[in-house]
Amino acid sequence: MGGGAGARCRGGARGRVAGRPAGAGGGRDRAALLKARGGRGEGVPNTGRSPGRPFVDEVGAVPGRLRIAFTERAPNGAAVDAEPLRVLRETAALCADLGHRVDQAAPDIDGAAVWPTFNTIIAVNAAVTVASHPSGREPGPDDLETVTRKTAEIGHATPAPVYMNAVHTAHRLGRQMAAFHRDWDVLLTPGLAVPPVALGWLDMMMDDVAEYWDRVAAFSPFTVWFNLTGQPAMMLPLGHLGTGLPIAVQAVAGYGCEATLFRLAAQLEAARPWIDRRPAVAAPL
Repeated sequence: MGGGAGARCRGGARGRVAGRPAGAGGGRDRAALLKARGGRGEGVPNTGRSPGRPFVDEVGAVPGRLRIAFTERAPNGAAVDAEPLRVLRETAALCADLGHRVDQAAPDIDGAAVWPTFNTIIAVNAAVTVASHPSGREPGPDDLETVTRKTAEIGHATPAPVYMNAVHTAHRLGRQMAAFHRDWDVLLTPGLAVPPVALGWLDMMMDDVAEYWDRVAAFSPFTVWFNLTGQPAMMLPLGHLGTGLPIAVQAVAGYGCEATLFRLAAQLEAARPWIDRRPAVAAPL
């Protein structure tokens, strides 16, 4: 579960991109985690709307008949492999079987702006974070992974107007998605553009930082979209490869509508459980 929780963290530092919270288990685990982490922080000027009740109470609640759109198109135009598309289509069909209104519909957003905006904000955020050690000590060459260090260097070299333009673009993308959600309760996308990659392909010690971020953009083009807009988004491992490795679908709700995601996720998990499905490479619990 991410996006929505990150949006509340963004309140104290407008334009920062927050990371996704942990939560690889079922919907109830994720709901309990957000309950523990949630609440309005003291002095935070901008926060998400407060939930009507604890998220754990939404797990298993009847979602009603939702308006669910799905898109196969990555905002940056990245190619999407056949396996993630297969699982996306199967999930859309499952939602229809469960009584929801389902149709293919892509949000009308400035997709070409998503990755440049993310790259600018994450670089400036890295520069600020790297320089924020409580001791004030400047990090040495052995303190940081190469990609973190070089991304921070890019952030230091980013002019203030370029950063502020990226912040305004992130806000514009949020407004464009808000318009989309006037007609749709949930958007489904592939979780990733390709099946799981080999360990080491995304290497934080790569010297070529541009290549690293290009690989991230090709591997995971759908997730940062909602880090920017601040919407709640949840990965649902509803499919798998022949090897047993999971293939996820991402479900995205409108800003502040985490409850909708927990209700839908619980319904889908009940219809197609995944908790006992593990690939051969996984260690037993």
